[in-house]
Amino acid sequence: MKNLTILLSTAGTAAMMVAIPSVAMAEDTAAATATQTGGNVRPSDDPSDWEGDGAPIIIVEGRGRAENLQEVPDAVTAFSVELIEDAGIETVDDAIGMAPGIEIRNDQQPGVYTLTVRGVSTVRNGQPPVAVVIDGVTQPSSNALTQNLVGVERIEILKGPQGALYGRNSIGGAINIVTKEPEDYLTGTLELAAGRGNTYQASGSLSGPIVSDTVSGRISLLYKNSDGLLDNSFTGEDADWEETYGARGRIIVDATDSFRIDFRGSYYRSEAGSTYYVPLGIATPLGPTLPLNTETGTIQGDYPSVANVESWDVAVKADWESDAGTLTSITSYNELREENDQEIDWTSSSFLEGLLVTDVKGLTQELRYTSRDDLPIRFILGGFYQDIDRIRSTNAFINTSAFGGDLSPANKMLAPIAQEQADQDWRSYALFGQVNIDVTNALELTLALRYDNFRAKEVQTIFGTVEPELSETFEDIQPKVSLAYQWTDDIMTYATVSRGWRPGGFALPNVLGIADYDEETLWNYEVGFKTTSFGGNLTFNGAFYYIDYSNQQFFLLTSNTGGGPVQLLVNGEDSTVKGADFELIATPTDRLTLSAGLGIVDGELDSIGTEISGPFPLTLPGNTLPNTADHTISAAIQYAYPLGDDLDLKFRVDYSRVGETYWTLDNVLKEDPYNLVDLRVGVESDNWRVTGVVQNLFGENYYVQVFDQRWSGFVTDTAWPSKPTYYGVEVGFSF
Repeated sequence: MKNLTILLSTAGTAAMMVAIPSVAMAEDTAAATATQTGGNVRPSDDPSDWEGDGAPIIIVEGRGRAENLQEVPDAVTAFSVELIEDAGIETVDDAIGMAPGIEIRNDQQPGVYTLTVRGVSTVRNGQPPVAVVIDGVTQPSSNALTQNLVGVERIEILKGPQGALYGRNSIGGAINIVTKEPEDYLTGTLELAAGRGNTYQASGSLSGPIVSDTVSGRISLLYKNSDGLLDNSFTGEDADWEETYGARGRIIVDATDSFRIDFRGSYYRSEAGSTYYVPLGIATPLGPTLPLNTETGTIQGDYPSVANVESWDVAVKADWESDAGTLTSITSYNELREENDQEIDWTSSSFLEGLLVTDVKGLTQELRYTSRDDLPIRFILGGFYQDIDRIRSTNAFINTSAFGGDLSPANKMLAPIAQEQADQDWRSYALFGQVNIDVTNALELTLALRYDNFRAKEVQTIFGTVEPELSETFEDIQPKVSLAYQWTDDIMTYATVSRGWRPGGFALPNVLGIADYDEETLWNYEVGFKTTSFGGNLTFNGAFYYIDYSNQQFFLLTSNTGGGPVQLLVNGEDSTVKGADFELIATPTDRLTLSAGLGIVDGELDSIGTEISGPFPLTLPGNTLPNTADHTISAAIQYAYPLGDDLDLKFRVDYSRVGETYWTLDNVLKEDPYNLVDLRVGVESDNWRVTGVVQNLFGENYYVQVFDQRWSGFVTDTAWPSKPTYYGVEVGFSF
């Protein structure tokens, strides 16, 4: 779920309520997890009688060094490998669904999503609202975020602007994915799953030494095939079918006691049904009046849309350690290509079709120096460079037979109404630093600062005509100041002021006459607390924030001068976001863990520029920001019942609720609150498990994303449908 989270996990997997983006358990955590096989102990009503071992100490590394999460002045939700397995987390989406203050909405095709963190949202074709970091590498394309997880150790979600360390991609926060390191002994896993919709999945890993005490390696593989769960009433086929391959590998070379080289690589490919939107109602049609013959809320497109996504990356990380600190170099190269051959009218009549192609290549280099951890004044200094070549092609076609009244798919004759390509060259470099000062034994002052320079060059080709090159440079200084006071060993409070920044760019020709969009900035003011009590059996963390947002960017779908569809970015003027996040974990016994969270977001427009208010006069000051649920609530309970020697019956229920959400800036269309329940029941031993899974137990129907015809130029209002109930079985082995 999104803004409010109640997570229940085993005491050994409660990797929640963190405060920074890189999390690792202390060594004694694994031992504590392994020994949670005692008798069935019923929890007492008096917390002082609780017999749980307490939540494990979580070590976080998002500020560049290992720290206890309960002593870090930031708001982060983190997921350990045990929690990923227990909760059945297969994508980062699943993890985001259990973190307060953040929500994600997938639609159109694999890799396309709207991510909102505390009212800061994705602007498609622009810069993302969060930095997506995999093993220290800032991803050139944030679309890699929604891939199926394979070989992942931890997921960490850091909320609030993190520009001081992470730069232009982190105006809303950062998502850090940490993959598993190779082991120095031979080990492996195999996971098999089958379920509704002829869904089959297999994944596995193998790890061990290559050269004793010097070189070790790990490889992880994934395959998934599904017929889908959503029926197209016109074609009679499922619209949401999928076939996915994935692989990830690492080789670590400990060349000397002070020099380590880490080689990493991954490959991902997915072919899937796409753009299976449903029409919500008949709006003023484009061209002649269309006999839509449509039943609202039903998938019925005449053209079976298909999306292909392929990506690969390689990275080399080198660490040189000395008595004074560590020098780290990270070099990476990434490629991602997406093709979407799609319908655009989403009715059983043949009218509009399109082809979208995106190709991204990126080279990233980061160099940083980190001082020793045991000094009263600790610092990090670094430099960052990234060069991205991106091609975005938009092609749209109209059935010319429709002008004669023939809308039959069998008789369609397609003619282009949009042929647009943007060849984009994005180059950025940055200098950053952070210093942590122990003013007293209880008071820590953190000062961080980053200078970012982003140059955008773009050449647009419209119907074969190459337009003059567009070029602009954006730059910003992003500071962060934080004071944290440790009142006792178990109580810490903090106050933070930080700045976030997202650069601007260029728009393709459109009927609104908008040539480019400007950079946006925000200031985040936050106070928070972190508490631990009852011997570690109860932790309760919270944060209150106020965001002053300037020049906020918004995504629109409109048309070009020839009537073809254009994906457009525009600026508003000022917005304000107020909210709070809370998370709680309780472990009454070694076998039962209860956790809870709450996220509340109140984001509204303060003033609107003429670019929006002119064509859309219902966009007024006081309107709620789109794609932002006013609250989310989730709850889960997990309990392990002993069946015998090294054998447990494990039971887990997750409940989530998404609050009221507006889809457009004029607040005409909205989604009412909805509730979801997931269930997992299984038997597991030390090296095998069998689990039954039910997702969306009660078959709740809701819309994931909605586009208003007035804002999109489509034939009707359209929506991305939710998935029905899914059930299946998972089997896992390890050695």
